[in-house]
Amino acid sequence: MDELKKYREMIDRLDKELVDLFIERMNVVTGIADYKKNKGLPIYDQNREKAVIEKVKSYTTDDSMKEPVARLYTSIMEISKDIQNARNK
Repeated sequence: MDELKKYREMIDRLDKELVDLFIERMNVVTGIADYKKNKGLPIYDQNREKAVIEKVKSYTTDDSMKEPVARLYTSIMEISKDIQNARNK
């Protein structure tokens, strides 16, 4: 098996795991949306988002990956807010 094919197979396996985890996270988001709706809470919580970004950046010791991780989670939280807003209409 050539090296590139091997890497691509690894990426395919990781992508499947990431999608499964992403869907699991978005399912939790719907529960959060319902909770916030029932309690009259706003979807957006700036302090929580900042805390999440700092927490996930702390999961890596590779300084070159901290900013990409922050960008990834910023995108994930934007999608989460979209799902919550759609659910609360």
